[in-house]
Amino acid sequence: MEHMKDIFPYLWLLNSHTNSLLEPNELTRELLDGAEEFRARLGELTEEEREYARNDLRAALSYLTETNELLRRLEDSLRATGLTEGGEGA
Repeated sequence: MEHMKDIFPYLWLLNSHTNSLLEPNELTRELLDGAEEFRARLGELTEEEREYARNDLRAALSYLTETNELLRRLEDSLRATGLTEGGEGA
């Protein structure tokens, strides 16, 4: 365990990141389950309401695009350790 001290900050960061995504992932599943209803309600909006929603959707898409790329890179980094697939790894 003497060599673990150097990787604890990284492991804590990963654990913190994982924990922080648990609730958003559950909420995302719920949102996806109601996506058809959401799209139908968008059609009922006034032009002013539609513009407000459009701005929120654009901001969310931008954030999700960046987050998706960061998570993909993190996933690649974790896979590159070789430890996630049950192998001996680095």
